Amino acid sequence: MFDHVVCYPTEAAAQQALPQFYNESWDTSRVIPGISIITAEAVYEGEGMDRELVSPEEVLPGFWVAIALTELSTTLRDLPNEACRLITDRDAANAGQSFAQFTVYASPSLDVELVQSYRVAPVFAGSRYPFGV
Repeated sequence: MFDHVVCYPTEAAAQQALPQFYNESWDTSRVIPGISIITAEAVYEGEGMDRELVSPEEVLPGFWVAIALTELSTTLRDLPNEACRLITDRDAANAGQSFAQFTVYASPSLDVELVQSYRVAPVFAGSRYPFGV
C-alpha cells in the first residue's frame, strides 16, 4: 500500500481538489480526512483530578488527508503547490525499513529530518510507521 499525505488550507479546498475521493462525503475506505501532524506532544503535570496542562499539543496548520492506494499516484504526487507532502510504502515501513527506504516521495520543501520526529494521527489500521520515535 502507498500512503499519500496531502494538505490544503481548508477542508473545503481539499474536497474541491480531490473529487475522486470526495462525493458528498469522504471515501473512508481509502481516505482518512483531517489527520493531525503532531510536532510536539501535550505536556501535563500532576495526576488524576490535579492533572494540569503545561504545554498544549502542537500541530501543523492546514487540513491534512491520508489516502491509501495500491499503487503510487502520480496524479496526487504532482498536485499543484506541493499539496502532496509525502508518499510512503506502508509495506516497506512495516518490514522495518528506514525512513529513506520507505519514503517514495517527499515534497521539495519538506524537511525530511524534521518530519521523522512528527507523529501522525490517526493512521491506517496495520500501519507501523516509526514516526515520532
